[in-house]
Amino acid sequence: MMDPSKESTLNYQRSFAILTGLFERMRGLKDPALRAGMTVALIPCRDVHTVGMVEAVDVAFVDKEGIVVGVHRNVPPGRRLRCIRAKLTIERASKPGKWYEIGDGVFVLPSSGISVQGLKGEAHEDMSDL
Repeated sequence: MMDPSKESTLNYQRSFAILTGLFERMRGLKDPALRAGMTVALIPCRDVHTVGMVEAVDVAFVDKEGIVVGVHRNVPPGRRLRCIRAKLTIERASKPGKWYEIGDGVFVLPSSGISVQGLKGEAHEDMSDL
């Protein structure tokens, strides 16, 4: 039987893309190669824009300690956001429901990719729920 923590990580990877290249980060969710409804992590990133987007996005800025330090919901096209403390940014097409809150933790698991869990111990089984 698979370790539950590894199973959750696999679920995250199915709907979560990590963008590290300059041009892929600049394109972000506008990239047609990304599935609709996907959540992306832009690393490194402390400044995002929604120029050219056709829908609003939800954005979470994460500091070097892995703590969410900025949250913006329903950011319309044509905007720019910046968080000087951020080392990475997580974004998705805006939708109602759960999203990150300031103080949540983002933990990187070196052996299996990225996993996300709130500091209150609330694990997310599928990143599309966030």
